[in-house]
Amino acid sequence: CIRDSYTDPNVADSPYVGYLGRLDHAVNDNHRFFISLNRAYTDPISDKYFHNIATGTIRSRVQSGISFNDNIVLTPTWILELRYGINRFSDPTRHPSQPFDLSTLGLPASLLRQIDARLATLPPTSITGLTSIGGTAGTNPNTTYHTVSAQATHPMRNHSFRMGAEYRLLLEGVYSYGNVSPAYSFGTTWTRGPLDTSGAAPTGQGLASFLLGLPTGGSIDRNASRAESSGYLSGFFQDDWKITRRLMLNLGVRYEYETALTERYNRASRGFDATAPNPIEAAAQRNYAAAPIPDIPASAFRVRGGLLFAGVGGVPRRLLDADRNNFAPRLGFAYQIRRRTVVRGGYAIFYGSLGSDRLDAPQQGFSRTTALVPSLDNGLTFRATLRDPFPDGILEPVGAADGLKTFLGQSISFISPNRATPYTQRWSFNLQRELPHRLLIDAGYLSSRGTKLGATQELNAVPAQYLSTSPLRDQAVINALSTVVPNPFFGFPEFGGSSIQGQTTTRAQLLRPMPHFTSVTSVASAGASWYHAGVLRIEKRFSKGYSVQGSYTYSKAMEAVEYLNPTDPAPTHSISANDRTHSLSISGLYNLPFGRGRHWLKSNRLLDLAFGGWSVQGIY
Repeated sequence: CIRDSYTDPNVADSPYVGYLGRLDHAVNDNHRFFISLNRAYTDPISDKYFHNIATGTIRSRVQSGISFNDNIVLTPTWILELRYGINRFSDPTRHPSQPFDLSTLGLPASLLRQIDARLATLPPTSITGLTSIGGTAGTNPNTTYHTVSAQATHPMRNHSFRMGAEYRLLLEGVYSYGNVSPAYSFGTTWTRGPLDTSGAAPTGQGLASFLLGLPTGGSIDRNASRAESSGYLSGFFQDDWKITRRLMLNLGVRYEYETALTERYNRASRGFDATAPNPIEAAAQRNYAAAPIPDIPASAFRVRGGLLFAGVGGVPRRLLDADRNNFAPRLGFAYQIRRRTVVRGGYAIFYGSLGSDRLDAPQQGFSRTTALVPSLDNGLTFRATLRDPFPDGILEPVGAADGLKTFLGQSISFISPNRATPYTQRWSFNLQRELPHRLLIDAGYLSSRGTKLGATQELNAVPAQYLSTSPLRDQAVINALSTVVPNPFFGFPEFGGSSIQGQTTTRAQLLRPMPHFTSVTSVASAGASWYHAGVLRIEKRFSKGYSVQGSYTYSKAMEAVEYLNPTDPAPTHSISANDRTHSLSISGLYNLPFGRGRHWLKSNRLLDLAFGGWSVQGIY
């Protein structure tokens, strides 16, 4: 098999057209306002590796916005600023192969009748070790963000007070079509050997599965659109207090409240009940009792847990509980130790966001994926093939009708309703000294700590006591966990189209805390981050026609936002991907000595027009 013999620079074609406009009007000496408008278009085409319809993405981005700013001097000591802005953004994507005639591939007519021919693409096909072709049917996202704010400034004696409030309304409408055409994956499951637990060869076995027409997985989607909204309200008060000629304090506090994400038509799940008996529990326990595994007695086998839905059975519409304690203090100071020496410091808290611009409503039940299940007996016989990937048809979404039985046998994820708003604490301290010849040196320390950051947690992993602790490949444990056992969920229609609908399943699946799901994940507020840096800055302020500035930062960034093992109690500490230990930056500006007011060519007007006023700037 020949690999990596074709290269392409993947140059994207990205035309861009933008329009800007602004109108300023002075009503009188104490009142002025402006209105600005902007609109931009871009239609990039990217990832066409083979210069045909096999790969690529076509976008049609349109952004437009209007803003209004009104400044009013109410009295000599009161200034009011009012702002409003609306921004709209549309970014639909599609695949170059749309609309693709799937009948040319020989797929069954019964399957083609269930597929929207207008959205059909070349089927997404992934072969282990080779470049994937085909793609999803694209997305159609549209966002509208409204922002309104007011701020007042009031100087009084040695104080300068500022106060204000802001409200944002975030609206998002998204239709992600997913795999409208059948998606295939060809791995090594059916072609490796001599045992089904043997390791895969470096290359070739995925292609062998493709040539046999035996996919190892795949899917097809029936997705719902979503119309999300959330709000944000904040207020602040700030006092810049000049206590003495040498000492200045900045004292302030900000309060933020975010109204939780909602979906207009309640097409979303909200949380997970891990303790409620699933409606199929009694029947599954009877089946399990007929052939239990040694690790779990029949009396201890449980089928607990299921999804909850927004606006159903007393469950709130909002996908998150209210977080009303988001107070953010601000503290800063500047003290002049000597005539040319100043020390500065500060501390502040900054909150993140969990609105519709950060989270998406989970739509399990309203969107549904039909898995391509090639075999129900671990490869002894095959029922789904390249030519007929979904012999039982495509599963249609039922919304919240299945309740706790939604997505049985599949992987699910949910938003934890009690997830807290993440926040970052930042503090700094620096010493600044002005030296002769307009030279400034600034040395300081700055740091931050992120708290309650999101960390994805697997809640349905095989318990640690059943796993190996050997540093080497433990074939005995692998064989034990992959042992085929009778499936207590066989014959349940709710498991149709899932990977555990067959007569048998693996021992590992029955050892999971919730054996009726293959995976249960959620983002917990368990993450954290740390950043510490020493900063040195030297600046030669502009004089004699030039200025130079250089800065050096020595820092370390760490984070704990991923679980090393699914059963770990907390995320593991690691060096952040954003860590840059050393950072050096040098810049300079030099005015060329030609023209009026400079050393040469200053007396001739024509030479001044041609050569005067030029400067050179460099950045490293």
